[in-house]
Amino acid sequence: MAGRQPGKENSIATASKRRRKATSSLSEKIAREIAAHKRRQLGQLGWPYLNNFHCRLPGGLYRSIHEREEVDWPYTQGSRKLRGMTHSQFFGLIDALIKEMGLDAEKIKGLQNVADREILDYCFPLYVRLREEGFQHYPDLTS
Repeated sequence: MAGRQPGKENSIATASKRRRKATSSLSEKIAREIAAHKRRQLGQLGWPYLNNFHCRLPGGLYRSIHEREEVDWPYTQGSRKLRGMTHSQFFGLIDALIKEMGLDAEKIKGLQNVADREILDYCFPLYVRLREEGFQHYPDLTS
């Protein structure tokens, strides 16, 4: 076949396989973290593991605080991924992922004041995706 580079399909397949393995291993790690959290909470539901993750989402408390501020400071603590990003950049990335994943930002805003468990159920795939992007559970996504 003209124009094909030998071994290119194999390298693409290998990269895809590595990503699936990394995603699977991250999912397993998150499941272990949730299980450990439940043990520490005497078997209570594992969603407190996500603590205040929803505050970073559209309509969340941290967003409203940021919108009132006149300065867009960069993060100075957290993962390497987060440090140096401004709040606007971080929230913009979250918004872009929400859109990319087909989640509804307006629904997330509506759930902010209604149902803690429901918003976390709805946004858990986003949490996992942010972890895949290199953000840490604490202090990047929860605190």
